[in-house]
Amino acid sequence: MPTSILIIRISSFGDILLTFPMIHLIRNNYPEARIDFMVEQNFAEVFEFIKNYQIRIYPFNKKNGYQEIVKKRELIRENQYDLIIDLQNNFRTYLLTKGIFSKITKFKKYRLRRFLFVKLKLNAFPVKPVAAKYIDSAREKLPLGEMEKCELKIPDELISSLKTNYPFLKNKKQRILIYPGAKHYTKRWPLAYYDQLVDKIALLPNRQIILSGDKQDAEQITKMACTRRENVFNMAGKLTIRETMGLTGLCDVVISNDSAPMHIAALFEKPQISIWGSTVQSFGFAPLNEKSVIIENNDVTCRPCSHIGYQQCPKQHFKCMKDIPVERVYDCLLKIIEFRK
Repeated sequence: MPTSILIIRISSFGDILLTFPMIHLIRNNYPEARIDFMVEQNFAEVFEFIKNYQIRIYPFNKKNGYQEIVKKRELIRENQYDLIIDLQNNFRTYLLTKGIFSKITKFKKYRLRRFLFVKLKLNAFPVKPVAAKYIDSAREKLPLGEMEKCELKIPDELISSLKTNYPFLKNKKQRILIYPGAKHYTKRWPLAYYDQLVDKIALLPNRQIILSGDKQDAEQITKMACTRRENVFNMAGKLTIRETMGLTGLCDVVISNDSAPMHIAALFEKPQISIWGSTVQSFGFAPLNEKSVIIENNDVTCRPCSHIGYQQCPKQHFKCMKDIPVERVYDCLLKIIEFRK
């Protein structure tokens, strides 16, 4: 039975969130074990939402380059872990664990299969969510049961802070949270479509529409004409990652692209709509949420063109997103709202 376990997933935001079911399973199976997690320091605060699992966080500062690797490798050596679960599995984590005598298990990335799928459309990916694949990685060295729901809790102090700073969160209207952004262009439904969608939702009675995103999204979201409506609240660029998670947990319905906020909504089990462009569900990143609806254009034969997205459409037509009409997303939302009455 292991007494000390280190999990390594430095980035990115969505991938870190997908480790939560594995953390839940390990803690439930090994309640006395010490579980440490090495993560990029910008994302360390997300673990506040699973405080009850008693995870010790080691923030990793990428800006320090190789010096940070040397420093953290020494820390790993000193702690003498029984097991290291490397979910990043790249050159950086190879260097981090080089010369370490702990048992090590690594996440299988299926790079060749991914290449064949993207380039030749030959899909040989295991039909399994990435969160479950993370658990499989741990299970190679650690007896574990089947994947279970991870328990998230919004800190009371955070709820109070959000409602104090943003008084509109105190009323009882249904909150529809929309994240129009994504890191890569080919994963973003056009902003003009989101603008039209919000205009339609804003006409519904007793609804609040909240727009959110990071600082990179903020400039574009501010240009949306819908932000001038009195029941539309623009939070883009105003919130920390911690506050973004808290806000998501306080809302009733979430609409996003295939991006990190999609996984936040799934962890909170919110009714959600995610709009997919250049990526596909076969890669394993579909929301782990029975209340999730995925909208995608399966008539486009060039999907997937990438497993993470591009900054422009390789074919220059962007039909995977442009051919998803506003009405389709709006009608889907109406069904969710009607179901929740």
